[in-house]
Amino acid sequence: MDIGSAKEHDIVVNEGFLYYGNFSSISADDTFIKTLADKLLGVTQDKVSVSIKPKIRQIKNAAQKVKGWQTIDEWEVKITGELLDFNEKLLEASLFKQVKDSEKVHYETVQGLIDESNYKDLLIVGKNISGNPIIVHVKNTYNNAGITMDLVGKSDAAVKFEFDSAYESEKVNPVAIYGSFTEMQQAQVQTQ
Repeated sequence: MDIGSAKEHDIVVNEGFLYYGNFSSISADDTFIKTLADKLLGVTQDKVSVSIKPKIRQIKNAAQKVKGWQTIDEWEVKITGELLDFNEKLLEASLFKQVKDSEKVHYETVQGLIDESNYKDLLIVGKNISGNPIIVHVKNTYNNAGITMDLVGKSDAAVKFEFDSAYESEKVNPVAIYGSFTEMQQAQVQTQ
């Protein structure tokens, strides 16, 4: 069996970046692409794992498990990995808030009910071997792993992250996958 070469398949390679912020309305132009730099979460170590799974419920019936008697109650989206950067964007994503005391700035943990402003979007932008982009847009998320890292001598310390999505309403899907920023922009225009 001839499976062809790697260039003939849509293989995602390790050219991937994570961006964190509000991506509810984008424009597929150079200006938007340049503004992404401000939303870069950081450089990942080794790999990023993306898990998008439906939570399927069987509707009880006398025939048991028959085609057409299952319903998707929700989608569980989880993005995990390790980040080499330790920056303001990571702290914000990890439920820390900026506190300014006169001229000094420090970060404290968020307490109590998580405010809606803490939920932001995560964009995972990668490229396949052909150079075509693959964009995973995870909506309403934050890093629920907090700040977890191992400090080991003669090793690069990395902060573990785990982003889960949350529903804004039943009408809004928590995740979408696009082949370009133009496709993403067109999909946003159609849903508005």
